[in-house]
Amino acid sequence: MRQRYAGRIRYWCSDESRVGLLTVQHRKLTGFGVQPIGSIQWEFVYRWLYGLVEPLSDASWIVEFSHLDGSRRFLF
Repeated sequence: MRQRYAGRIRYWCSDESRVGLLTVQHRKLTGFGVQPIGSIQWEFVYRWLYGLVEPLSDASWIVEFSHLDGSRRFLF
């Protein structure tokens, strides 16, 4: 294969990562000894990063998504 495709074969390494942030949780004001009524809704802010690197030529490609849904697929 190397002889047939000499110079045209490129080796790439790929990775994906989810980077997130937990938003600030606020307190509820109640009287002393009184439990606050209400549920806690944790809010997360995520970014999805996908990247490719070719170590021999130092070429790279990175894309960032704010959200992903099931109707679209991202393939390298």
